[in-house]
Amino acid sequence: MRALYLPGWLTAVFLMCLFALMTSGFDVSEGVEHADWARSIIRTGELGLTSSMSPNWIESRNGRFYSAHEVGNAIALVPVVWMAQRLGRWSSGLLGRPELAALVEGSILPLAAALYVSLTCLAFYRLSVDLLEVRPTTAVLAATALGTTTILFPYSRMLFDGVLGGMLIAWSLVWADRAAAKSDWRRAALGGLAIGCALATRQTLAVFALPAVAMLMGVSSTQRFKLIAAFGAGMLPALVWQGWYNTVRTGAFYLPAVTLPQFQNLSADGDTVDGLLGLLVSPGKSLFVYSPLLLLSLAGLRSFVARQRLFAVGLAMATIVYLLVHASIRNWSGEWGWGPRYLVPLTLPLALPAVLVLERARRTAGSMRSVVAVVFTAGLLIQGVAMATNWHYRYAWLWQNGRFDLQTLAWSIDSGEFVETTRMLIENVGRVAGRDVPLRLVDGASAATIAASNSINVWAATAMREGVPVALVVLACATLVVAASLAGGLAMRKARALET
Repeated sequence: MRALYLPGWLTAVFLMCLFALMTSGFDVSEGVEHADWARSIIRTGELGLTSSMSPNWIESRNGRFYSAHEVGNAIALVPVVWMAQRLGRWSSGLLGRPELAALVEGSILPLAAALYVSLTCLAFYRLSVDLLEVRPTTAVLAATALGTTTILFPYSRMLFDGVLGGMLIAWSLVWADRAAAKSDWRRAALGGLAIGCALATRQTLAVFALPAVAMLMGVSSTQRFKLIAAFGAGMLPALVWQGWYNTVRTGAFYLPAVTLPQFQNLSADGDTVDGLLGLLVSPGKSLFVYSPLLLLSLAGLRSFVARQRLFAVGLAMATIVYLLVHASIRNWSGEWGWGPRYLVPLTLPLALPAVLVLERARRTAGSMRSVVAVVFTAGLLIQGVAMATNWHYRYAWLWQNGRFDLQTLAWSIDSGEFVETTRMLIENVGRVAGRDVPLRLVDGASAATIAASNSINVWAATAMREGVPVALVVLACATLVVAASLAGGLAMRKARALET
């Protein structure tokens, strides 16, 4: 059994190297604040602060300030921040450049997101071979496609809490599937614990207990109660924690902080129909525009339901509830993110039916292979626009120039988010090529951010501009390229060997 999973681990190593190579070297998401929160936890040993860090921080009944975001992402970042701080000090001392400590630390932190996405893709491999029973080579290709042709690729360099939550959901499904297959209460408890941790990261993710429990419902009646009870026991510590934490912040165990007045854009009083249509079919924010792989899932849905009826019902219920909740808020589009950022955790579950289409395309010649190739190519190109730019900077520039409008960014074709970011990329490529293209300047942005956002936004270019020796940057890039090539090639060879 371990041999069956080895190609998945090697694929995860390949993706981790690719993500590390393509990271921007800095974060612009809310994860920056979560990292600051982690630093405070390391320094004080406490979750609450004596003063507000930003408008997102709310004074609780005990007089201390807590973020309106959940604490799960910050807690997960504590070991990452601790390690990054020490590596930053060590490397700056080695080079004799104290000012580089912050640059190194800031470039290491987003690698946590890269690790989360890599582990999500490993879980996708596991579900492909265990749940859907496709060939290992198909599972390798599917996991690679999930990591490179969907919205997960750009978010592999951002500490957005949905990335961590999505990874936890993925592994809860893996463990629930194995618990059902082996009648193993320990794996069922792990699945419940993963959902509980996801809830502590983003409370709306609790609905994904439904597909996990649906998997456990498929076992014999004598085992069903034991496995579901173990799943619930795994969730219980997180539920108790969340109830206590909510009470501290809001005075009610069931009321999360994002419902307080400071976060009016998350109030559930938006136009649900507009939000639902925007998340599904708008040219600027559609889930299918930013993750074209999910179009293949529509084609594979019938086969998926026939294979996994109970799981499909549970997944459909969770997806519908999750979509309706996020469609009902004022900021349903999840600005300032790339695409519908609140739907990042949905990417893996909704991509599962696409695996069956990929398997069928590989077994049969004809137009289906061409369709798969077109979808993969479109996904790579779309994510390439995001990976080469700083779309958050583009949003800031639009805001500064009075052009930031949520409806326009979502529904306009020629002024939507994807087109605006593509224009940014074309301008940046022109500058790199030596053409006289004026810089897009954002007030308050650092010189390093302005330089990175007006050229190709990858860490290697930023590092060299900031004074890191060229030889060191080239060595690091070469090492990552070689490691990625070896891991990717070995993953396919091991997968083919398993099929023979």
